[in-house]
Amino acid sequence: MIASARAATECSIEDVISHNYCVGCGACAAASPSAFSMVTDELMTRQAVIHDASDKAVAAGDRVCPFSSQNPNETEIAEALFAQNGLALDERVGYYDAVFAGQVQDSNYLLGSSSGGLTSWIVGELLRSGLVDGIIHVGEADCGTDTLFEYVVSYSTETAAGRRKSQYYSTSFDHVLGAIRGDGKRYAFIGVPCFVKAVRLLQAADPMLADQITYVVGLVCGHLKSNAFAEVMAYQVGVNPGELKKVDFRVKNPDWPANMYGFGAMQLNRHAWRTKTASSLVGGNWGHALFQLKACDYCDDIFAETADICLGDAWLPDYVKDWRGTNVVVSRRKELTLLLEAARGASQISLHALTLDEAAESQAGNFRHRREGLSVRLAAARAQSLVVPRKRVSADSVKVSRQRRKVVFARQRIAQVSHKAYLQARVDRDIGVLFRAVGPLIEELDNIYRRAKYKTFGFWVRLPVRGLKGLVQGVRHAAQRSS
Repeated sequence: MIASARAATECSIEDVISHNYCVGCGACAAASPSAFSMVTDELMTRQAVIHDASDKAVAAGDRVCPFSSQNPNETEIAEALFAQNGLALDERVGYYDAVFAGQVQDSNYLLGSSSGGLTSWIVGELLRSGLVDGIIHVGEADCGTDTLFEYVVSYSTETAAGRRKSQYYSTSFDHVLGAIRGDGKRYAFIGVPCFVKAVRLLQAADPMLADQITYVVGLVCGHLKSNAFAEVMAYQVGVNPGELKKVDFRVKNPDWPANMYGFGAMQLNRHAWRTKTASSLVGGNWGHALFQLKACDYCDDIFAETADICLGDAWLPDYVKDWRGTNVVVSRRKELTLLLEAARGASQISLHALTLDEAAESQAGNFRHRREGLSVRLAAARAQSLVVPRKRVSADSVKVSRQRRKVVFARQRIAQVSHKAYLQARVDRDIGVLFRAVGPLIEELDNIYRRAKYKTFGFWVRLPVRGLKGLVQGVRHAAQRSS
């Protein structure tokens, strides 16, 4: 399925920016601040802005853009990093030393984590052992800023642990890398696959950052969201956008399986959380793709193939039923594998070997989107002579059913409409504009899902969880509340 030959289509960083394939990572601004800077645009996403600069300065940014076609792909980058260590290669998970499912055994720590708690536990161990001096990751923004989350640096295990949990928010890391570059300290970086690839490209271009960033930790990513996602979800639990203080995207509930987590929001000048099951909210079903970035339709990396280790949710029947959460882990560095195995021996964590098939099945929906769906979207782009990033998946390389094609384009349409509709909703000061625009599209998609009877997590489920009737009622209630 993953093609080795390069496609003919080229996509420079200028194309990435002008065609909205930018994910806002900030690599270009870190490499070439005279040519690029990062802004939050009107659609509430971090985006690169290109300035009037020399060709050399622009080229420096191009060399580190994860969606520029001039750069090596994930397989090529990973081969240079891991093949010499004798690691095996699987086209689904990339290079691997070991594959596990596991969770932290400390109950309090586990309950305060998004999934099994192993991501923050691993980097905490790197800090405790002195292998790194700091962790570069996404955490709550400083008070007084107009953003909820941003890339930060944690220099203590306590600070790092306090900033754990998944944050579905648009962020950039250029300011952090600029601040730590040349400070003589060593760091672990945590990011989603495209951000990890960008860091690897930066390391290749900048020997100083290569020496300083000694561990790269990847996160399995369904897709990136704009900052509108947090506002719209918060609105539906009773917190208006202008009064939003905090959000919690992953609230665990002992009465539900792990994939039925909640969403919580806190209002300014209040200390109580308002929480509802995420899938009961418009946008809470990840398969609906509200506020998905356009670039995510042109990504084929599920397990952060260029990271030293990658972690995600073990969405498998045996693990989903544990409401506390379980991680799927793909380790690509022997010392990290040994770290995990030693912790298992000391009863600090639980750890179970997974087969490659099980690891892939844990992200079945992701593979449908980033491999099957990508081949469909690439064929459609080719038919329209559109400039798209070069990918390892070839256009129409996967046999996809008619119903699945409908799903692919319905999700793409919802993402596109949601961004524009929320922009108009903010202009009109009427959030009902969004709900009225996406409601019929979500209904159409759910009907397609039902007719196709898609299989997820290895067993039959109904999509969406609460049913079409509940979703329609939710949309109508939200629209009425906004009027």
